[in-house]
Amino acid sequence: MYLMIILGIDPGTHRTGFAVIEKERSRISLLECGLISPKTQEQRQRILIIWQKTEELIEKYKPNYIAIEKIFFSQNQKTALAVAEVRGIFLLKSAMQGAELLEFSPNEVKLTICGYGHASKSQVLNIVLKTLKIDKIDGPDDVSDAVAIALTGAFRTRSLMAKN
Repeated sequence: MYLMIILGIDPGTHRTGFAVIEKERSRISLLECGLISPKTQEQRQRILIIWQKTEELIEKYKPNYIAIEKIFFSQNQKTALAVAEVRGIFLLKSAMQGAELLEFSPNEVKLTICGYGHASKSQVLNIVLKTLKIDKIDGPDDVSDAVAIALTGAFRTRSLMAKN
């Protein structure tokens, strides 16, 4: 029986949401979710802290897939560049771990979870909670977004499950 572990990431420089889900056939379980929130103001120190926590998560769960949100470009180029640096951690870690990297735009996540690419955050959260059969996800939106990203990875890799 094929077991799939997916690490979902909502990257950010001050707050990076993460979620680890397990999928075995049609059963999906949330193993852990949370927030990596470095308290330092120095970017290189924040990257180090995010790297270390990522190392712990990968060592503990050994994910087959790392699903990450693509950068949403905004007016602030400095912020986009800093988030790109954080994303680099997960691109490198996926290659080092041998985990397949899955990248999704916010609209792809909404479309996969809700069937509508412009769904609201509350609509996405509602379906995520029902899918996982849980009452709530503790923490800010970064955490629930990471859970939705991990679920998107699980749903998008369905064809891989059928082959095994």
